Amino acid sequence: MVYHLPLSISNRTSSLIRVSHLSFNDLVPPRQTTPTKAIPSEIKIKHLKISVSVELSRPNEILVQFVKQKRFSSRKRFWRLDVTYDQQNINQINRMHQKGKRPTYEIFQSISDDGSIALMALESRDFSNWMSSLPDQVALTSLTIPGSHQSCALYGWPIATCHTRPLSRQLEDGIRFVDIGLALPHGLQGQLIAYNGFQSQLVSFHDILRALITFLDKNPTEVIIINIKQEDRTNGFNEALKREILAIEGEEAFQNRWWLDSALPPSLGQARGKLILLSRGKDTPVMSKGIQFPNWPINSNCIWETQISTTNVAVQDWSNIGSFLSLPKKSSLACVSLCRALHEPLANPPALQENPQTEPSAKTNTQNIEINPAPKPDLKSNNQPETWVINFLSASALALAFPVICAKGFGWSKNGLGLEGVNSVIARWLVSRRESEGGATVSGVVCVMDYYQSPKEALVSLLVDCNFR
Repeated sequence: MVYHLPLSISNRTSSLIRVSHLSFNDLVPPRQTTPTKAIPSEIKIKHLKISVSVELSRPNEILVQFVKQKRFSSRKRFWRLDVTYDQQNINQINRMHQKGKRPTYEIFQSISDDGSIALMALESRDFSNWMSSLPDQVALTSLTIPGSHQSCALYGWPIATCHTRPLSRQLEDGIRFVDIGLALPHGLQGQLIAYNGFQSQLVSFHDILRALITFLDKNPTEVIIINIKQEDRTNGFNEALKREILAIEGEEAFQNRWWLDSALPPSLGQARGKLILLSRGKDTPVMSKGIQFPNWPINSNCIWETQISTTNVAVQDWSNIGSFLSLPKKSSLACVSLCRALHEPLANPPALQENPQTEPSAKTNTQNIEINPAPKPDLKSNNQPETWVINFLSASALALAFPVICAKGFGWSKNGLGLEGVNSVIARWLVSRRESEGGATVSGVVCVMDYYQSPKEALVSLLVDCNFR
């Protein structure tokens, strides 16, 4: 019996992708996306495994084939594969092509709820300086920037832990928006310490600043947005903050290192090598300098808008979702926020469907999301979008919805025995979204994540690649 598998491929590399199975052959040129095609196969989708390889004789061609899985293998809804050569092949390729560069690709597969398959191939990047490949004149608010929520929250599992990697590693991995919660506990002689709620993260603000400055000294083409918020109500917080910042480099270096204007930098070139100071209005007015939000609604379950100087900002920061039953709604809201970053109408957001075997409830009904009308595309200089989007993928709740569960999910979601994590939903959404030629791409958005390396080190790669289309 012959089955037909719906497949689409997005080739984001400079190489050719060849799809070969039975009598079917197709070529996907570099930087092209195919429409969904029905591929004839003797393999049912539930037994399908996709084999990706790069042949030594054709180093600039990626071969995609279908093979049958082992009998008891479980079909994965999302996977990521690195395609590289072993050292012997590298040496032969270098001799053949007189190049010392190692061809490396990242291949992503997403199977959506309707059974359609999407493949995306990316060229691997050095994420420690990914901004170096962008022109100076690009608007900072047009970039797609990966960020980490509660960036220093490594302790207090399962309630207060949001990451397994320290701040220095996050920066090397491509994170460019850091979220720092600080407190001034008694008995520490006024030293600021990183906190997540009531949980100390055992790292001082001095060490945090040192890590940020060291990274920028090593990678002067990069920009880091730092969101500072006070986790306690201790008096003297702002004075301690100013004292510790100035203690690192002094007043003159502080003025040169930090972007202290009340408006966002108009271009990436003006912000390279700098820390962009951001605070939540009245909560943490850091020396009355930097970018301050005039308001920040607490735990709003809708997309809300405000304005920073002349920049319109849309924020999705639904953090306390009540219970794990609200995970599908949180995921849909995060996808809708990416639609806002696409500058598309929000009436029909291309958010992935909830698992059809998961019975909806009043709490998981995504039709109750409150959304303001979408902005129209802006054709101003620097291609600066009309609205800058800050999209928090992070969420938690005491009712079995700890940060790790919200980010990674639990159980076997594809079989209806669990729920898919927000990170996986967003990764599948990014891979599955098919762009027409000349269509909009995700831009002007900061995605702030817990456990950003899940699933399978994919999200940072997929988000950063949005800047190179």
